Amino acid sequence: MKKNFCTVLILALSTLFISNSANAQVTIGEDQAPKATLDVRTNNSSTADGILAPKLTGDELVSKNSNYGTDQNGTLVFVTAAASSLVGKTVNVKAAGYYYFDSIKDEWIPLAGGQTAQPEWFYLPSSLIDVTFEPSKTPVDLFYLYKESITSNSIKSLGSYSFPTYCPLGSASDYYYYILGYDKNLFANINIDADGIMNYDIIDDATEDSFINIALVRK
Repeated sequence: MKKNFCTVLILALSTLFISNSANAQVTIGEDQAPKATLDVRTNNSSTADGILAPKLTGDELVSKNSNYGTDQNGTLVFVTAAASSLVGKTVNVKAAGYYYFDSIKDEWIPLAGGQTAQPEWFYLPSSLIDVTFEPSKTPVDLFYLYKESITSNSIKSLGSYSFPTYCPLGSASDYYYYILGYDKNLFANINIDADGIMNYDIIDDATEDSFINIALVRK
């Protein structure tokens, strides 16, 4: 009898999947025709409902980097802990949560509460810029100033990670550069190339009110 029961069960399951495979659609949780490619329904019991994405740590995701490419675009996972190495595909995996793989950017992107994640931007840390009264100045490498500020000139609190762990350092071309206000009595002819090299002229002596605000936006 046991053998016959197994045979009937297998045949019944085969019939169910064959009938649905004609439309390449599947219903889970209820014996009803699917309304979409995958139709997951409540089972009306005391068990929890929902869909669980694969769970793995950020470091486990790093170890699988080579497995994700164009064919995995849109893949969804739930990361249980931030990655130790915030570079490459996992540069954005800074905290637990849902992430989807964007094969165009070749990065895991966090799901920001159902909203589009805002660009990461910040002001350049206080840095020395030559404002000696001369018609033309030596170009300033803004990315170099930022890199030096967070690597060579930073001090962290006890028990914390280095600043680049939380705000990973890319390359010069990974950022857009902006001047958000400046002393027009001091600076003139300011321009910045794609790699953050700023050219400028100084047209007067600096005063205690002189300023320039520089911001970086990660692409």
